[in-house]
Amino acid sequence: MSHETIALLVSVLSLIVATTALIRGHKLAKKQVEMQKKEAALAQALHKQLVRDQEVKTHADLRASFERQSGITHRFILRNLGPATARNVRLAATDGQSKPDALVDSQVRQFFPAAEILPGDDIVIIAAIMQSTILPLNYIVTWDDDAGKDQQRVLKVTIS
Repeated sequence: MSHETIALLVSVLSLIVATTALIRGHKLAKKQVEMQKKEAALAQALHKQLVRDQEVKTHADLRASFERQSGITHRFILRNLGPATARNVRLAATDGQSKPDALVDSQVRQFFPAAEILPGDDIVIIAAIMQSTILPLNYIVTWDDDAGKDQQRVLKVTIS
C-alpha cells in the first residue's frame, strides 16, 4: 500500500468519524431543545399554580347547612371554610330582596350584615323548618374579602 492509499483511508475514516460525531451532536442538540421546552412548560405550570395558590389564600369560602338540634328544632349554620376573612357578610333570599325563608327574622336582623367571619368561624341562627318545608332552600350570601368586594354565592341549604 502506498502512502496515498493510506492517506486516503485515513481521510475516509476521519470523514466517517466526523460525520458520526456531527449526527450525534445534532441528536443531542435536538434533545436539549426538547428538554428546554419541557422545562419552560413546567416553569409556566408552576408559576400558574403559585398564582392560583396565592389567589385562593385571598378568598373566603362560605358554606351553609341546617343541623337538627333536638326533636324538631333546627339551626342554620354559615361557616367560613376558606383561608381569608369574610367581611360585611349579607344574607338574602334568592330574589336578593326578601328575608330568607325558614330563618327567624329577628335572628337574621341580629346577625346580618355580619362585620366579619374569620376562617373556621361560623354564625348560628335558629331555623324554623316545618315538615312542609321544601328543601333545599336557596339563599344568596354576599361578602367582601381580600380578593374583592361583593363576592357572591348561591347557597343550596339542606339538613346535614
